[in-house]
Amino acid sequence: MPMQYNAPYTLLTNESAYNMTQGIQTLFIYANDISNGLFISLFLIIVWATVAGGLYVYKIRNTQQQDIVAPFAVGGFITSIITILLMIIPGLIETYIWIIVFALTIISVIALFMSKKEG
Repeated sequence: MPMQYNAPYTLLTNESAYNMTQGIQTLFIYANDISNGLFISLFLIIVWATVAGGLYVYKIRNTQQQDIVAPFAVGGFITSIITILLMIIPGLIETYIWIIVFALTIISVIALFMSKKEG
């Protein structure tokens, strides 16, 4: 007798609401739905941390200066671009997520302009 398993989330079966023949975005929507929005949030945080951390290390190696504001701004800008592209897929990004991303990007750009020394 086959073992019955009642998962707390929708499984990817033929009767599922997720049609995997529609493209890779269906997999992202599925992962985001079963994690209650945590998947896309973590994806955007990882993109930002990778870009900002990589640029920070690159700047330290090449100029011997520790400046976190510029990598923070560039990471926010690239994350904003990715957020705009992911907003095209309906049901993937909630409104509060892109508002937070754009607010952090604006704050980082303002901090970048204010941190520049005159002269």
